[in-house]
Amino acid sequence: MDSTLSSEEFQRLQTQLLELKTDNYSLAEEKRRDQSVIDGLRQRVETLEKQLSRAQTVNKINPLSLARNIANKVDHKLRSGADTSSDHLIAENELLIRRIESQEQEFRVTNNTLKEEIHSLVATNQSLEDQLRGIRANPPIECDLGRSGGNSDDKNCGQLGESGGDPMAANHLSFAILAEKEKLELKVYDLQEEVKNMQKENQSMV
Repeated sequence: MDSTLSSEEFQRLQTQLLELKTDNYSLAEEKRRDQSVIDGLRQRVETLEKQLSRAQTVNKINPLSLARNIANKVDHKLRSGADTSSDHLIAENELLIRRIESQEQEFRVTNNTLKEEIHSLVATNQSLEDQLRGIRANPPIECDLGRSGGNSDDKNCGQLGESGGDPMAANHLSFAILAEKEKLELKVYDLQEEVKNMQKENQSMV
């Protein structure tokens, strides 16, 4: 049985190899970009967790104790016969107490929401890493068409489009990863803004 490739078959296989190598290079570049972005997101999540930890430290200040201290100071001024109107001081004291209690409740709710969002980010980040590892575990097959013989390896190369190394499927997976990455970036940005706002509000109350 003659196993020699005809010129037409050889040219067709060369064309297929060129297309596969082009796809392979594109996928490799996309994987590098995705990994770089995921590494950056991991650092941003770590930074966000540190910011949340600092916000939680601020939250450890008991707002009710702070309110009582303010009330005691106002009471001291009243008993000391300060020039300021006692009615005005009492009203100001009550307003401060209500503001602090409201701030404490809002901060607690927002704090819990941030914790849930961070857990979601970590899970999504892990999912992206798992998908990238899946792509790396099934790299495109390299073919050597310098030989004219049609051995089993050449047949496998000719059938690559029908195997698990389908570049189109890999491209679709890469696009899905990019979409998840964009969502993750938006979530991280929103959480950073939430933490900044919470810190500003607490600083203004203390």
